[in-house]
Amino acid sequence: MLTLENLIFRYPKATANTLDHVTLPLCEKKVNVLLGMNGAGKTTLFDLITGVLPSKRTYLNVTTEQIVYQTQGTYISPVIRASDFVRLICGIGGLTIAKQPEGLDHYSALEPVEQKLISKIWKMKLGALSVGERRWLFVTAVGWLDREMYIFDEPTTAVDPSSRIKIMRRMDSLVKQSKLVLISTHQLHELQDIDCLISLLHEGKIIFHGSYDQFLNQGGSDSPDRAFEAFITC
Repeated sequence: MLTLENLIFRYPKATANTLDHVTLPLCEKKVNVLLGMNGAGKTTLFDLITGVLPSKRTYLNVTTEQIVYQTQGTYISPVIRASDFVRLICGIGGLTIAKQPEGLDHYSALEPVEQKLISKIWKMKLGALSVGERRWLFVTAVGWLDREMYIFDEPTTAVDPSSRIKIMRRMDSLVKQSKLVLISTHQLHELQDIDCLISLLHEGKIIFHGSYDQFLNQGGSDSPDRAFEAFITC
């Protein structure tokens, strides 16, 4: 278990802290999930951990070189092919730069439905892929980089249920490799199918920390959306 302790951050000219003495335990055996309203400070927290926002403090015993951070607005040209993107990531990670997906170092670790998908999209331009296919490809490929920590900012936004399941399985796969995984999401129902540890950030503070079942119980509802609403309005 690693812990972010007493994290404080205020943007210039702001009248209040965006993050106000935030302490966030992170578990290497679960998918760590950060919830919060739009503008709650989730991305700010990720930016501080990864050094995107400059800080004099080190927040985790993990160097920024050992962190993969996939932001919401990662720009990849829509005219390059899926195979080119995969080869780029493989080149960064010192992996085999394969001509066909079957030659990838991690191809055999993909589930059959994923092997079929990567073969289908291999020669397609990224702009021709569905949102779900593109996000799955990005998450899968960067997950092949051998790092200690992986941060994904809303990786399942605007994707179909099938792609969402595939993406969450990639998160589970990283956890099973003893990697530290931290994500944010607004798709709360997807959390029922993964072993996760939830933290809820509201008004600069962590107001809940626990399992999915504890989140529902303390929120007083079987619906995660209604439980979320109960937490932020109490």
